Amino acid sequence: MNTEPVIVVKNISKCYRLQSGDDTELWALKDVSFQVLQGEQVGIIGSNGSGKSTLLKILAGVTKPTSGNVTIRGKVAGILDIGSGFHPELSGRENILLTGLSNGFTKEEILQHTAAIEDFSGIGHFITEPVKNYSNGMYLRLAFSILTHLPFDIYLFDEVMNAGDAEFSIKLKSKLSDFKKRNATVLLISHNLSEIAGFQTFLKLEKGTLQSISTNADVLSKYSENSLEKNHITIHQKPVHLTGLSATIKNHFAELIEVKLTQPEQTELCTDKPLTLSFNINKLTDTGNLLPVISIADLYGNTILSSTPIIQQDVAIEKQGEYNLLATFPAFFFGYQTYRLSISVLQTVSNSSYSDASDKVNNAATENILSADGVLFFKLRLSHFANGFNTDALQVRGGIMPGLNWQIISPQK
Repeated sequence: MNTEPVIVVKNISKCYRLQSGDDTELWALKDVSFQVLQGEQVGIIGSNGSGKSTLLKILAGVTKPTSGNVTIRGKVAGILDIGSGFHPELSGRENILLTGLSNGFTKEEILQHTAAIEDFSGIGHFITEPVKNYSNGMYLRLAFSILTHLPFDIYLFDEVMNAGDAEFSIKLKSKLSDFKKRNATVLLISHNLSEIAGFQTFLKLEKGTLQSISTNADVLSKYSENSLEKNHITIHQKPVHLTGLSATIKNHFAELIEVKLTQPEQTELCTDKPLTLSFNINKLTDTGNLLPVISIADLYGNTILSSTPIIQQDVAIEKQGEYNLLATFPAFFFGYQTYRLSISVLQTVSNSSYSDASDKVNNAATENILSADGVLFFKLRLSHFANGFNTDALQVRGGIMPGLNWQIISPQK
């Protein structure tokens, strides 16, 4: 990465005058300053209305700041609004040429990339149709394809990673890697924090002010944790016993009574001790069988494990009554981060026996009758590491940190 800044923002503010009859002023940005280096990938986070989109519009030259100034070195590509810059009566192919010419590229340069642009966009024969007939997703996919195939120096993206199906999302992530390889600069707004977890720098905006500039991805998890707390969701860091759940997690088939997360002789949840999850289900009828399933996700919503007792043993929750279920996680399984526990109860209608556990899993579940989504959020700490390692440096980026059977073989003398 070059140490020379390609974006310098000095004390910019932006004021909008609302048409409410009393000339009310809305300051979308207030005295924001920062620099971005060449090749840097910057994630911009903040709640709705914090000024993120306004900031990118100023950087793209779409709007001017009320005060302050911005210095930019290099060609800037921005995808900020659906279909911005497209002529609605022209076809997708004609808009490829128009967009390239308006950004200073020659016709020859554009034609060199046209076939790759059309293929990447994945919109098929619609490339010859007027873009006024495109869906929002098609607009974004074509715009992203054009701007990412032409050699810009700086890319500004406002929530573009969901502009298509799973296949297109993979293509977008691949392009971000390509930008990094050719030292292009990227600023990306995203509410899906996993999309920017691998970036170098993070800007956090709130109510128009720049709250923080960080080079540590931990700021993303802390932001997510703060969002949970604002919604009155507790993140438990000590052994916990939740009761009174049946008031809301109940139907005429079953109810969830309680959930416990415990560690022997521990006052705080730690990674280096086995962790026991237990929960009680009350089956309210003799109809069918119940199959409990747990799933654990990270703060970004990525499911990192699912489990059900039917995998390991012949389980039949048939008769009416209260059942207690326990699952034990080994020591050094979880990392030092926040997890989301969900519990589902499936109902089966067949008592048939299956040849093995996998057949039972594939054939038994017919309906999810009870869902406790996010019933418990918990966070574990790293209690001990030898050799003076900084535990902050060992923050786990993936979902789990299992204690594998490591061997270290010394070099032969």
